[in-house]
Amino acid sequence: MTFREQFKEELEEAEKEGVERGLARGLEQGLEQGIRQGINKTAVLMLNNDLPPEQISKYTGLSVKEIEELKNM
Repeated sequence: MTFREQFKEELEEAEKEGVERGLARGLEQGLEQGIRQGINKTAVLMLNNDLPPEQISKYTGLSVKEIEELKNM
């Protein structure tokens, strides 16, 4: 195998690996974003049912400040 052929093969492998890493990272970020949106939606529903922010924080893991910000949206 010539240097040029070997270089081309290694470049293609690196590109494939980069694409795979990018897809995995994008999937991970999308899942995190979806989970966060679900938690926020749950907190808003709890606020709409007059639960105190401290209790919502206990169940959602959001800070009281984050809950207050959702309340003001």
